[in-house]
Amino acid sequence: MSHLPKGFDGKAEKFRQRIYGNRKGVIRLALLWEQLNAQVPLLREGQKLSVLDLGCGIGQISARLAALGHRPTLVDASHEMLRMAQAHYEETGLTLEPSQLICAGLEEVDGLGLPQYDLVVMHAVLEWLPDPQPGLAVAAARVRPGGYLSLAYYNRHGLIYRNLLHGNFDRIRREHYSGHEGGFTPIHAILPDELESWLSPLGLEPVYRAGLRTFSDFMPRAVAEKYSDEEVLDMERRFAEVEPYRSLGRYQHLICRKVGA
Repeated sequence: MSHLPKGFDGKAEKFRQRIYGNRKGVIRLALLWEQLNAQVPLLREGQKLSVLDLGCGIGQISARLAALGHRPTLVDASHEMLRMAQAHYEETGLTLEPSQLICAGLEEVDGLGLPQYDLVVMHAVLEWLPDPQPGLAVAAARVRPGGYLSLAYYNRHGLIYRNLLHGNFDRIRREHYSGHEGGFTPIHAILPDELESWLSPLGLEPVYRAGLRTFSDFMPRAVAEKYSDEEVLDMERRFAEVEPYRSLGRYQHLICRKVGA
């Protein structure tokens, strides 16, 4: 139950290029950052927050939070990803203490003795788990009452829609939506309604929903190449919260508040 299994060590650089180093990554990061700041009141109130980044990858979101004075703890199952995250911090003029970097899979987090946090970030993690529900429970347990969870996950509706557009009807008939283990396609595309049914027992209350890349992943390449990243991003902003486009986003961004304060 871990983001980027330890077997991905040795592939982390390729993963960074495929996931972060292109227009898709630029758009996803920009939307996540804007939505997070707009929708989490604690970030607008001038407090210095404790932040847990589960499945931190190369640390892009947590580094931006650290630059604002918040204190992040980064957790990832991949040693290489943590080294890349540390390098990313250094490139942006930030430093991380050893205690802020933890190499562990999600199944190990409950045993680490970590406190609860004002904000838990878990972006593009659940879809790498054979069973996402226990992974969500791990994240929920680390949010303090009144704190927030920012969750981004691979959306099965968007995946089905893309396969329809490409005429992959046999794949849809077989409901074959998983990538190959060890590859760069997530192994578990998630149904939003199913995931949201797990929230209440964990003390989580959804406060914001948005689609990430509601249309740009579906554009013909020849059309997409006519527009700059900023032009596409501007249009993505327009439709991120608007149905039915929101529900077709390749990823979904769900922000939840922990009930109890």
